[in-house]
Amino acid sequence: FLLFLLFLFLLLFLFFLLFLFFLLFLFLLLFLFLLLFLFLLLFLFFLLSLVFRLLAVFVIFINVTVIATTRLSVTIDINADIDLVTASMTTATATTITASSCASSTSPASSIAASST
Repeated sequence: FLLFLLFLFLLLFLFFLLFLFFLLFLFLLLFLFLLLFLFLLLFLFFLLSLVFRLLAVFVIFINVTVIATTRLSVTIDINADIDLVTASMTTATATTITASSCASSTSPASSIAASST
């Protein structure tokens, strides 16, 4: 009877050890899955930061390009305006010179034109 109790106790102890190893294996598996999940999350955040960094570089490039082209177009507009003002000043000066030279001339047609003004 004592041998039977000893055998039962050993059997119970072995099942208990088996149960402990099973729990340890489960916790180890859970820990590994958690570690894998954390590494995947870290990799996902790394990829996301890389994408956002590339997007930021692209947006900065677009902004610089747009600013450069708008400044270029403003410069072109200002130059065009200056050219127009210069052309109108040249035309006005030429008209004034023509009128004054007509008035100072001694021909009868020019004296009639000068007296009519």
